[in-house]
Amino acid sequence: MFRIKTEKETKRLLDESCLTAGLGKYPWRKLEVGQSFHIPRNQMARENYRPRPPLKLLEQGYRVKTMCSVDDDGVIGTLVYRVA
Repeated sequence: MFRIKTEKETKRLLDESCLTAGLGKYPWRKLEVGQSFHIPRNQMARENYRPRPPLKLLEQGYRVKTMCSVDDDGVIGTLVYRVA
């Protein structure tokens, strides 16, 4: 049997699963110019991994820069920061 979820329940489940509207695992659309997020090295497929925003965002002028081997409170990883 299936139970219909409320809008609030649905939003919570999407937020917790990092699949918000099928956007993938990184918070691209929540990132404002000047903000960043850190990806711990142990969560990356390879050491020099540099994720790219979705093509639709790139087409709209969305730009990020990445810096590898950034120490965030003792956790080494890649810093992704939005520049446009």
